[in-house]
Amino acid sequence: MGIEVAAEKVLQTVVRTVTSEAAMIALGMQLGQSPACSGTVFLQGEMGAGKTTLVRGLLRGKGYMGIVKSPTYALMMSYHLTTGLCYHLDLYRLSTRGEAEFPGFRDLFTGPALILIEWPDCVSDWLLPDLCLQVCYDGADRRRMTLQACTQTGNNLLCGLSV
Repeated sequence: MGIEVAAEKVLQTVVRTVTSEAAMIALGMQLGQSPACSGTVFLQGEMGAGKTTLVRGLLRGKGYMGIVKSPTYALMMSYHLTTGLCYHLDLYRLSTRGEAEFPGFRDLFTGPALILIEWPDCVSDWLLPDLCLQVCYDGADRRRMTLQACTQTGNNLLCGLSV
């Protein structure tokens, strides 16, 4: 499961283990504290693994204090941050490239924005992520997070993580 990023396209890999919802939010907040305010992030992992929880933390790290809901039914939520726009997409219900192009998602990539995409399989053939984040269950209450920067923008997004 998940999109394989060719080794030659990975500039940096960071692996973290989180053991609670609070720890997932804290990791997201660290990512959000990066000065980078644009880029495309693929969020991969099983249903309920914590992708939206991580996004909630990331947006908190960027200063957003409003409600952050899963965009599963809406397909996309947008957030106006002090650093710019953020789009959170959930493509779980889309199965083909054509379905992903129909709502006009390609238009999102024409301007500066932070774009967070859960279930990115149907766009992975035409969209290279700056950062690919994989959440895997690693025991009952543990998640293993693998973050792979595929571009310098992805590296910039990772710069908020503590060592």
